[in-house]
Amino acid sequence: MPLKGKPVINNKKRLTKRVPTGFKLLIFLMAFIVLYFLLTWVSQIIYANTNIWQSAATALGDNDRQGFILLSLVVISLIVSLVFYNVVVRAIERRVSNSS
Repeated sequence: MPLKGKPVINNKKRLTKRVPTGFKLLIFLMAFIVLYFLLTWVSQIIYANTNIWQSAATALGDNDRQGFILLSLVVISLIVSLVFYNVVVRAIERRVSNSS
């Protein structure tokens, strides 16, 4: 049975304010740079476990252990930066939406 009359519009629905794109890029770049330098600083500890890295590099068909460690640090910091970026941007958008 079709409804008759005008549809009900909910005026209480909030519009979320967006964070500017330049600010988002700045958040991501800062997170990536800090995490990459932090992980390369910690990599002296990682180099102590050369047997694990050598076996992982060999399993993936790479003979260069140092290049494999560097590439894995870039990938790890990229993934963690993306997660951190999403969490921070959503928190900022939520705070801006609630304050207005």
